[in-house]
Amino acid sequence: MSTPIEELNLNIRIYNTLRMSGIRTVEQLRKMTIEELYKVENMKREHIEEIARSIIRPL
Repeated sequence: MSTPIEELNLNIRIYNTLRMSGIRTVEQLRKMTIEELYKVENMKREHIEEIARSIIRPL
């Protein structure tokens, strides 16, 4: 089962940037490297940091 990125409750700009680049699921994000994320148009360091915080949750 694929978890949609909507469930991450990301900033709307980050959400829209991901959707425009074809990224729809959390699983897709987890497979990407930081270098690949930087290649996404309009992706900034702050966006990547927020994505990382949303994906990696403390136990």
